[in-house]
Amino acid sequence: MSELVDQATAARLRTAVIGMGGFANSHLSQLLQGASRQELELVAAIDPDPSRCEHLAELNERAVQIHTSLDDYLRGTAADLVIVSTPIHLHCEHTIKALQHGSHVYCEKPAAARIQDAHAMAKARDQSGRRAAIGYQWSYSDPIRQLKKDIMAGDMGQPRRFRTLVCWPRDASYYGRSSWAGQLQTAAGDWVLDSPVSNATSHYLHNSFFVLGDQPHTSAALADVQAELYRANPITNYDTAALRVHTTAGVEVLYYATHAVSTATGPTMIYEFDDATVTYGLQAGQPFVARFSNGETREYGCPNTGQRYAVCSAAEAIRNNTPLACEIETATPLTLCVNLAQESAREIVDFPKSMIRIDSDTALTSVEGLRSALQECYDHGVLPSDTPAVDWAVAGSVLSAEGYDLFPSRGARN
Repeated sequence: MSELVDQATAARLRTAVIGMGGFANSHLSQLLQGASRQELELVAAIDPDPSRCEHLAELNERAVQIHTSLDDYLRGTAADLVIVSTPIHLHCEHTIKALQHGSHVYCEKPAAARIQDAHAMAKARDQSGRRAAIGYQWSYSDPIRQLKKDIMAGDMGQPRRFRTLVCWPRDASYYGRSSWAGQLQTAAGDWVLDSPVSNATSHYLHNSFFVLGDQPHTSAALADVQAELYRANPITNYDTAALRVHTTAGVEVLYYATHAVSTATGPTMIYEFDDATVTYGLQAGQPFVARFSNGETREYGCPNTGQRYAVCSAAEAIRNNTPLACEIETATPLTLCVNLAQESAREIVDFPKSMIRIDSDTALTSVEGLRSALQECYDHGVLPSDTPAVDWAVAGSVLSAEGYDLFPSRGARN
């Protein structure tokens, strides 16, 4: 291991970022301009096309090393911490290479496209003696960690049913921003499985699993998954999903997410327990609130506002050798759910053409009546195929999560 890495507890962590476009710009902004500069020192950035970076001039001004290939960076001294902010299908490769180079890793969500990739990342971490965090920011936030602490303490009684609804419109520019957006695989055949469940809204499904974990840094284990997957956009994967998941502790997790709507809704959540109901509302900044059967109300705050940069929280755990809030294993149930959902659905069902609307000004594709249909499912805790009025719905099969460690296990469908 690099001697420099092992001495990292005494100073700011020397940090490199793999990726300079897209969401990587947010990390670079934090590292260049945020309070994180007191804890993290940006020393390198890697991207085959640095011109996409919004902060390129400042990076050059500060003499941050810029590499156009990961292999070029890996020939030099290892940074203490590497942030992997690259496309989903590269998370596994880039995380493993950074670990083997002697760096700790903070990898953006999701952990990986396939369950076997997540396992490979964990194995590489163990062999390297380094640490690896996954970037589900809510898991590092004070409101979520306090909510989880109270759930673990049994304050709310046994958890019974968790429901989440997220309707986020995404237009043609969203799907056109990269060659892998909305796709099952890259042109080279690498699995991406990009979808609202695995990517844009994955934080909220992960959060259901996370707060049900029996330790501060664990997530609930899954028993089975049933999925209905639909699309309106010209993509190979789905833009709309309805999931029913059971944990091994018997909690039902219902999740509804779509990009094929014209008006945004959510995320909105209802977590039901024997002795309390926890809600998170529609308005930005609205807090998580627990309402108890005895009349007590407990407010937790909003995990989106006023929170510490998650990479700094991970860096603190690395310095202190304490558990990371979101380790690879913490994030693995989400990847497992995504894989099982793809195989649960008999097919990705195209919405009837008569229901599809395309806005000529925004190039937004939406499905007439979809938002209200998902809202009704959310309100009643059912899947679209359980609703007689929804004639376009197709039920998926219930697949067990036990022993599932290879995607695809029975052939991929589109």
